[in-house]
Amino acid sequence: MAVNLISKLKNEWASLSGNTRFLRICMGIVIYIVAVSVLVLADLPASDKFEVGRPAPWTVKANRYVQVTDNAATLKDKEEAAKRVPLVEYVSTQALDISKKNLQQTFDLIAQAKSKHSGKKFSEAEISELAERVPLNLSFSLVQTLLNADPTSLEQYHTNSEHILSIVMQTGVRDNELKEASQRIEQEAKSLPGLTSAKADIDASLAQAALVPNKFPDLQATQKAKARAMDSVEPRMRDIQRGQVILREGELVGEEDLTVIKALGIAKQGITINQIITYCTLLLIMGLVVQFYFKLYLPHVHGNPRLLFGFAFLSIIFIIAARYSGGVSPYLMPITFTSMLVSILLDSRLALMMVSVLGIYAGLMTQSLDSVIVVIITGMVSALAVQNTKKRWNVVTASLLVWAVNVAVVLLLSLNGNGDYQKSIMNALLYGGLNGLVPALLAAGALPFLESACQVTTHIKMLELANPDEPALHELLNKAPGTYQHSIMVANLAEAAAQAIGADFMLCRAGAYYHDLGKIKQPNMFVENQTAHENPHDKLPPSISAMIIISHVTQGQELAKQYKLPPELAKFITEHHGTNLASFFYQKAKAQEDDPVFAEDFTYPGPRPQSKETAIVMICDGIEAAARTLPSPNRESLKNLIEKIVANIINNHQLDECPLSLKDINTIKASVLRSLTSHYHNRIAYPDAKSLRKSKPQK
Repeated sequence: MAVNLISKLKNEWASLSGNTRFLRICMGIVIYIVAVSVLVLADLPASDKFEVGRPAPWTVKANRYVQVTDNAATLKDKEEAAKRVPLVEYVSTQALDISKKNLQQTFDLIAQAKSKHSGKKFSEAEISELAERVPLNLSFSLVQTLLNADPTSLEQYHTNSEHILSIVMQTGVRDNELKEASQRIEQEAKSLPGLTSAKADIDASLAQAALVPNKFPDLQATQKAKARAMDSVEPRMRDIQRGQVILREGELVGEEDLTVIKALGIAKQGITINQIITYCTLLLIMGLVVQFYFKLYLPHVHGNPRLLFGFAFLSIIFIIAARYSGGVSPYLMPITFTSMLVSILLDSRLALMMVSVLGIYAGLMTQSLDSVIVVIITGMVSALAVQNTKKRWNVVTASLLVWAVNVAVVLLLSLNGNGDYQKSIMNALLYGGLNGLVPALLAAGALPFLESACQVTTHIKMLELANPDEPALHELLNKAPGTYQHSIMVANLAEAAAQAIGADFMLCRAGAYYHDLGKIKQPNMFVENQTAHENPHDKLPPSISAMIIISHVTQGQELAKQYKLPPELAKFITEHHGTNLASFFYQKAKAQEDDPVFAEDFTYPGPRPQSKETAIVMICDGIEAAARTLPSPNRESLKNLIEKIVANIINNHQLDECPLSLKDINTIKASVLRSLTSHYHNRIAYPDAKSLRKSKPQK
């Protein structure tokens, strides 16, 4: 039962392993968990805490130069700035409206009283009673004057008093400014044109009676103004020099001491729930950005579990290593190792994107801008320095450039925060060297193992596979020397053509070396390896000959597995003939045999070229083989041959499934013509020794 369960689990895992999406999600979750865990662990407090008001657990000395905010001095500056802020006031429009309303009601009551008396004289009691009823505090004599005035005069008193009141109150009247405002009313009344002194006094008295304060303090606005003034104050900074004693063991920890200790990163106070939420959210956003970048720009990596494994592995290596190296110095982030390997194994664009993301992560981990700058600049230089690496030694030589840049960056950052030039130079040489040369040496050593684990064929690996001492090529050279020479020529043509259109020329060269590997099995059946005048195919039926010729593709596949060739090179074996027809033997069969001849029996198994590189090798293979048959390979005959071969390939739909454009095809034809013309150039006919003796002048 246990055996069945284990077997079932194995089958389930095998099924899941074939699901790229499932593996991609699993690797993403693993990276996410590791990244969050490392950030949280980096913010855990030390076992011996520094707490305000408690004795320091040990003597604290500054391990580097830092600047910290002088909170006491900064607070004092903020308080002074707040004191300088004037009181903010506002003018109430509602107060003036109420005063105007009181004036209106007063004149309405006067008018009503006059209409009821119909010209009769008012008694003192009636005047006093009316003076108490009106909303304004008017004197007996002023009410009497208004009652005795004609309608036109009343209207003028109303208009003038309201006008004067509006002028005085529009700029605002404080509670303690009523006396000054009353004086202004008198001045405004006297300044009105066409009024007698008596009427001006009446207008002034009415306006003074309606006058109320309408300018009040705005406490909320004042507080906001004070807050803005305090916020605008630049913080006072304190310089903490390296080696300076901050606290001695047993001394009570103060607020300022704790600020310095936090800035130095000597002791952390722990992590909060808000920080954990922030970390989780930021890393989730960063992960989604990486996911969309893969999908949009690197689909070949996005759909390849092994490449994704390489990316995940290198990311986790950086995250874990940065946890410890960053604690020593922000200049020791191990980005060189990660960036170089991602650029070589996967893609330089991916390396640049990865460096940006890891730079942000390093900043979150160390809370240091210096680490962000070091990671991004050093990482980008590392990725670009190995972009076109062709030898393993190039990784080491590229590290010299990385080392130089890293030293310069560390020196500038160190000088920015420290006036000690000697110390800054020593830091730059030490940390620059450790973060430049050492990771590059480690990357060069790890590269072969990661190439194998990720099944990636780098340019370095291709160059090694193109070495004639490689077992497969060595056997090809010994057993099928003609095929080997043909492959060398095809490689030269393909490499030049690939460079002309911007394709992977190293892949083209290596692929061309191995494209006819299957001819090792029966080398004498191929014309380039036949040294005698007798052709074995003359004694064989065309169908058998075709089967033998076509079989070099399937036999090549078997040999590719035997020699463990990378899949990128094995594709050239299957795709360099595509689904073309072995036309010579097909036509021969049709001419010799009475029975029906089927084209399918004379067709290569394919597939058609799926990439620019395999398509280039198909074109160059056909042209090079045909060029050998030309009786006089001059430029014109070579050009016609190239046009004919390429036209046949296109007409047979062999390029339908590869991304070559018409422009690319024309560029390839021009490149192949240049290469062949150079190879078949006219040579000078040198005279032999006998001719030279005959032509020697006599003495």
